Amino acid sequence: MSAEYYVRLEQGRVSTPSRQVIDALARAMRLDHHAADYMARLARGEGAFGAHADEFREQAHTYQRLEGILQQWSATPAYLTDSNLDIIAANDLMVTLTGGTIAAGKNVVQATFVPENRTALLEWENTARAAVATLRYTADEDAPRFRQLVATLATDRDFDRIWHRYEVLCPGDYEVEADSDFGVIRFGIRNFVLPDLRGCMVTVWHADEGSAAADAFTQLRINRSAVADRDLLAAAS
Repeated sequence: MSAEYYVRLEQGRVSTPSRQVIDALARAMRLDHHAADYMARLARGEGAFGAHADEFREQAHTYQRLEGILQQWSATPAYLTDSNLDIIAANDLMVTLTGGTIAAGKNVVQATFVPENRTALLEWENTARAAVATLRYTADEDAPRFRQLVATLATDRDFDRIWHRYEVLCPGDYEVEADSDFGVIRFGIRNFVLPDLRGCMVTVWHADEGSAAADAFTQLRINRSAVADRDLLAAAS
């Protein structure tokens, strides 16, 4: 590859570089497979795997069904997001566990940067970097919602610093350690990309049986059920 061709490529003056060229650049830059895939999508002009607005409208009925399924997972904290990591639905246990920072209408990245989570997450920097890198990987950077979200987040100096690391991360599995009302708990986070809902994924939190996190999940579920029962009795009286 000549220096002249590389300059033209960098300036966007090459319409569609070949896969061989993209792979060669990825190797030269020592990109991991997430970053290489992201670069390939940008080079092909495909953006991210997020759906367009008209697709979201068509998928509304599917979202409603998924929300019902999430609520049936009463023992498993779970939520559904779109390509901007906007939360479409979250089950009651997730909302209770996070004090409402993870709930329908909120955004996962914004939730990561709220003061409560900065304090509670013992490895906050790593968690924040993962959230920001995932947003860069999944979102459609030409979409108005994405631009508005990043503009809002960029007022936070930590977000702006992390954003300009230009890291990308495919949604995957990792562990988080947090300080909670039940003491320090460690739990896993698993993301499931939904092939029939472009750009969407279901995220679940899980804990090893007998662990402090599992006990905390169980106790919160019991407490919430007790409150719901009291509310029903009060309404019936």
